Amino acid sequence: MSVRRLPDGSGFVIRWLPSGKAGPYRQETLRGATFAEAKRAHAKKVAAGGRHVGRRALVKELWARYSAIELPKRAPGWRSRVEGFFERLLIPRFGELRADVLTTAHLVRYRHERELDHVRGDARMPLVKAATIDKEVSGLLALLNFAAGEGLIERNPIPPRALRRERRPAVPQNFFTTEEWQTFTAAFDDEKAWERDREKVRKLGPVLQRPGKTARRFGGGRRPESKESHEHRERLRASMPLFRWLLVSGSRVGEGIALRWKGVDLVRGLVTIYQEKTKCAKVLPLSTEARRVLKAQGRGLPDALVFPRPSGGPWEHAKLWRTFKAALALVGGRGVLRIHDLRHTAGSWLAQEGFSEAVIAEILGHKRGGVTAGYVHLKPEHLRAAVEKLGVLSAGDARVTRAGVENAE
Repeated sequence: MSVRRLPDGSGFVIRWLPSGKAGPYRQETLRGATFAEAKRAHAKKVAAGGRHVGRRALVKELWARYSAIELPKRAPGWRSRVEGFFERLLIPRFGELRADVLTTAHLVRYRHERELDHVRGDARMPLVKAATIDKEVSGLLALLNFAAGEGLIERNPIPPRALRRERRPAVPQNFFTTEEWQTFTAAFDDEKAWERDREKVRKLGPVLQRPGKTARRFGGGRRPESKESHEHRERLRASMPLFRWLLVSGSRVGEGIALRWKGVDLVRGLVTIYQEKTKCAKVLPLSTEARRVLKAQGRGLPDALVFPRPSGGPWEHAKLWRTFKAALALVGGRGVLRIHDLRHTAGSWLAQEGFSEAVIAEILGHKRGGVTAGYVHLKPEHLRAAVEKLGVLSAGDARVTRAGVENAE
């Protein structure tokens, strides 16, 4: 036991086992405390040690606690991604290990194994990006920090900054020129170009011959000139209003998919866009081009989606991504462009037109100075000239080149 008076009589020293019967003792000096206060403090320490999962807790036990307490506080998308790589990758590899035996070497080995997964499995799979592996490792470190904070383990066994992040080249920020943008938005308009492209990618089934019958081909994709092929083209074409909106509003793709008519005020010329990433809304004035895009959609009920799929439901990110890539391939566009580059395009065009970083930050909805240097709150009236310029550029009345902005002839 436990409670011992200091030789000079100025207080007491309490001593206890933090995690059951095994392991080193811990002690704490309580100066100026009475004997009763020292006994109560000792009893609390002993009780806390009894409730410990202890340094022998398994990683899968910590994950069960973390997923029950911490994950529900997070956004659904983030929660889904974290649950995915924990259940699929981290728990199968580390779940049966005691948390206190984890070392930096375990994580370094994990990183190397992840980089070679495509070799051991399907060699056609691309290398896992270093950024993806960093997120997975950071997730495991966050779990250990959570467990230490909850008292489930004595401390995080991996020291801070012990694991170096992989050096990665900076990803270039791409954006559309106005010529590329006009070509892209007309990708699904040319029926003949569509048929030629479908002929290139059409996959035919095998030619088989049954006994006593002539050879014939079994299976194959749609005929390029068929009605079904052009119906498919029209379904893809229905995504263009959403792509146009992402550019003229500087929105993230999820914000465009989730936009509903209750956020659109055509009378006052304002739109309210809720930003899931920052958990706040931004209010923008509607440019002439933005009004044209919205009016072409046809006004719906307040809770109706502004940019639904032809079937009526919301667009799925994966299908929208495939549509975007199909449009780029159809017009011979740069394959490095992404849907999110429409947002970079909005910022780049405005910067080239001379608008301040504060205006660009407000339009894009940046809330941190590190994202867009210098951030101030502006009224919608101050943004009207900027969104009008986006509309003019989007409509093709001016051209943005890699070198700058030119007026159209």
